Order: sequence, then structure tokens, then C-alpha cells
Amino acid sequence: MPRWGRVLGVWTAAAAGVIFNGCMTGPLDKPPQSRDTPFVLNAPIQDGQQVITRGQQPEMPGLPQPPSQTASPAPVVQQVSYAGKPPTSGVIRVRATVNSQPIFDDEVKEALGPRVREIYNSVPPNQRDAEVVKAFNEALNAIIDSELLLQDAIKELKARNPKGLEKIKIVAAREVDKIINGNMRDNKIDTIEEFKELLVLRGTSLESLKRQFERQFISTQYLRMLVGKQLDNIGNKEIREYYNTHINEYMQVDRVKWENIFIAVGPKHATIADAKQFAQQVLTAWVGSKNVTDLLQYDDGQGAANKGAGVGEIKGDIRPRELEQYLFAMKEGEFGPPVELSTGVHLFRVLKRENAGPMPFDDKMQRMIENKLKNEIVDQERRWLASQLRERAVIEIMRD
Repeated sequence: MPRWGRVLGVWTAAAAGVIFNGCMTGPLDKPPQSRDTPFVLNAPIQDGQQVITRGQQPEMPGLPQPPSQTASPAPVVQQVSYAGKPPTSGVIRVRATVNSQPIFDDEVKEALGPRVREIYNSVPPNQRDAEVVKAFNEALNAIIDSELLLQDAIKELKARNPKGLEKIKIVAAREVDKIINGNMRDNKIDTIEEFKELLVLRGTSLESLKRQFERQFISTQYLRMLVGKQLDNIGNKEIREYYNTHINEYMQVDRVKWENIFIAVGPKHATIADAKQFAQQVLTAWVGSKNVTDLLQYDDGQGAANKGAGVGEIKGDIRPRELEQYLFAMKEGEFGPPVELSTGVHLFRVLKRENAGPMPFDDKMQRMIENKLKNEIVDQERRWLASQLRERAVIEIMRD
């Protein structure tokens, strides 16, 4: 059966709500990233341009590039005017075209996010350049996949349900506005003009950001629609079976969350006996109220800074170490005995205990596995459909 034979009925139902199952919760909200190996279509060299052919790597401007197998003249890349206040270069370079639709350098760099910084912080210097180029290439190919899916979705929906296309664009624009407003709040930005200036400093623009969000949103919803029946088939049986056959993925270590108050020997309590006596009074008040916040005024350690939280959750990380033997022998809600050290007295209470072994098959675990299985289906469809669309697409990637 042709591919569209299995989804014609989906578009009408989706047009009213767009979002699969009526919501956008869980990991599926973030478009799955393609894990395809780098690929570009062999395309003829056009006037004034140098095109990367299959197997070559796109280069990242301003960063060292891997050696080319064959020498080639520096290409002239297509440029467009920058809307609003221009960045330093005054232009935004086109990094690739997908069926004549441009993908700009700033889109790829924005998609990279903090990845480049992570590489420079974790990868040995002699491997950084190759890792940066690899990360750039992966981000570019993920955008190309999303662009192909977007174009396919718009083409099919325009032909079969034009009103549905308009509705999906409205919902996508609404979701984009939510994301932008959230970014503005996170960065304490009051006006859209300030936000545009911040984007310019980051080497991108509001238009590019919207384009990225809309592309990701529509392409992901499109994939959900294609695999709707497969997602519906994931039920309690499938979730339980996955849990049982992958139990090693869901093992946990002994873990404890606890509260701590420290009464120090010092100006307020001259001797350990004085500190112990006062600590007992504090403990009596704490047991009565069960609220550590009101007692942090008596803490002489890091209690106030940590809002009463004890330091460390697993064995070996508990500080001070003398408390570990007590904490992992206690139950939730239980207070430990005052523990005397040379510097003072520690009071502590266990808030939550997690024992070593399989994580419980509770609602949280079931939702996590359900989302994992759905993501795998969506990602598999993304890779398969993108590979099909690439075969008949005209994709050009420009070199600097």
C-alpha cells in the first residue's frame, strides 16, 4: 500500500487539534534528533558556488577544518540581507539549500546550542576540531531532515486539506510564541526589541528562530500523525514487557535525601557539652514541628545556604562521613541521634530513602517507558522517511 494510504484519515482529525492525542506533554514535545550519518546529494557545481558532494563534510566558519582530500577554490556562498540590526558581518550565510529552501548558518549554530562549549571542556585539544565539525554536521543534517519533512507535510496537506494546513500553521505559530515568551522571561527581557538585540549578539535573528521552531514543531506533529496507530498500540502489556526485559536499565543505588542542623563549639557554645545540651533543645523543637526552616537560625554550618538540605545522597558522598552509617539505616521521616564531632553536634532527619535494586514499576516509570517506546517509533519513522525524501530531493551544502 502506498505510504499515504495509511494516513489519509489522520489529517482531518488532526486539523482540529493538530497535536497527537490532544496534548504536547512528555519527551515527544522535543523533536527527536536524526541519527543519520552525514549525507548530501551529489549536485552539479553552479556558477559562483562550490558544492560539497556525497561523503564530504560541511565546514564550520571560524573554526579549524579537517584537511580536504582535494584542493578546491574558495566558494562564493549565497548571502541575504539581515532583518533589523545587522551582526558584525552584515550578512547571514546560506549553509545549505533543500529543494531551493535556504538553511542559514545561524540556524545551524543555534541548533548546536552549548554543544561546542561542551566539546571544548571535555575533549582533548587534538580531537576538538574534528568533534566540532562532526557536531556541526549532525546539527545541519537534523535540520535538513526536518526541512524535508516540513516540505512533505505542507505539500500533502495543501493538496488534501488546505484548511487543515492553515490550522496547523496557526497552532505552530502559537507554540512558537510560547517558546519565545518563555525565553524572554528566562533572560529577564521585557520587550521583543530587546530580545531581537540579544539574538543579534548571538549571531542569529528572530526570523531564523521562528523558522527553526516552526519547522521542528510541524515536522514532529507530522511524524506523530504518520505513526498514530503504532503509538496507540503501546499499552500496559508492551510497557510491562519492556520493563521486565530491560530491568538492568532501571536499577538504582542506595540513596537518601536528608536535612541537617549543625551546632558548633565556639563563641555561642564554649564546650562540646554546651553544644550538645543546646542541640538537644533544638532537636526537641524539630521533632515537635517537623519543620527545619524555623530552626535554621540556630545552624552554625551550611544549613541556611542549603535550606536545611544535607550534603550528599549516595554512599561515599555524605558529608560529614560520620553520619552515613546512621542515614542508610534509618527510615523516611526518622530523626537520627545527635552525633558529636570535635567541632560540634549534628542533628539530622531522613526525608526520603531509595533502596538499591530495581526501580518501582509505578506510574512515573510506566510513563517514562511509554514515552521511550513512542520516541523510538517516531525516530525510526523520521529516519526512514527522511532517507526516502532525500533520494528525490535536491540538497546542496555550501563550503566556505
